[in-house]
Amino acid sequence: MKRLVALHSNAVWPPGLLVIGFILLYGGFNAAILAIELMLAVPFGELSRVPDIAEFKKFILMLSAAAYAAYRLWRFHPACNPAYAAWLKLSPWTADKPLPLGPLHLVWQDAVVVGTVLAIAKWHAHVNPLWPAIAFVLFYFAGFTIILIGTRRRAACAIFGFLWPAMILPLQGWQRLLLMAAFVVVIWRGHLQSLRAFPWEFLSDSPQPWSKPKSIWQTNIQAVPSQLPARAGWPFAVLAPKLESRSISLKTTWTVSLILGWCIFCILIRAQAALPPEMILVAAIFGAIFRLAIYCKSPRTPLQRVGTTRGRTPYRPRVRSGVRHAIGGHPASDRWSDSSAPC
Repeated sequence: MKRLVALHSNAVWPPGLLVIGFILLYGGFNAAILAIELMLAVPFGELSRVPDIAEFKKFILMLSAAAYAAYRLWRFHPACNPAYAAWLKLSPWTADKPLPLGPLHLVWQDAVVVGTVLAIAKWHAHVNPLWPAIAFVLFYFAGFTIILIGTRRRAACAIFGFLWPAMILPLQGWQRLLLMAAFVVVIWRGHLQSLRAFPWEFLSDSPQPWSKPKSIWQTNIQAVPSQLPARAGWPFAVLAPKLESRSISLKTTWTVSLILGWCIFCILIRAQAALPPEMILVAAIFGAIFRLAIYCKSPRTPLQRVGTTRGRTPYRPRVRSGVRHAIGGHPASDRWSDSSAPC
């Protein structure tokens, strides 16, 4: 009984604004075509068979299916709805319970909505109904991918780095079905882990409970640690306390490298072209130069005498003799003295 209830939700019906927009766009275009046919006295439906007009109808249907997929995620996911997330944070809701506003997984009402668009594409627009279905699935998967990136599900994002480039490979029918099944498994597993990690404190810039929460679309996710000291210049940057900053782990390095290599491989397979060895060598040289430039940007001029052999005078801080006397030096008149002299 619970399984039947999980596949039903009246909250997922498209809003009136979305329905009115579809009627105005698709219905208005067909009304204009009909008016032109009446003015030119051409047979009914003759202009609708023109390839350009059929392509525009297909575009409208694909856009409608994609908009409904984006609405399903934007309306019911807490990461996209700040007020909803704030209410859930104060409620006794847990990840073991269904979302109170509505489910994120597909229910039979979604099949009715998408099926209506496919029926219009088949019997009215006379285009392939697979195109609106593909648009809905791709936008649904892409929206979940963005949400999992925003909620920092790193394992799912790493797998997506291999699944998305595989979409452009020339796969057979059963291979594409297997790829779709992999998308569903990764999305559902990452979604459950994301809900178990709720509330996502990193999506809010301020830790105060009364501050207004922000959605992932309003959050700037930075890869550079925020503990880095300000660039005060030499010698202050050298003398300043060294704050510890996180470095990229070896696992992350290998994962990103494998994903980039897989993307290049999929692009070459799709283009049916081979990459010349000369281009690989040139890319490796430019990559090494770029990495060296990043490394040379961080170091500053050292204070040691060996490090200043290229003409820079070593920095010698000057302190008052009274301060030297206070820390154990010899008394002297109130004048500036060189701290490099022995105390």
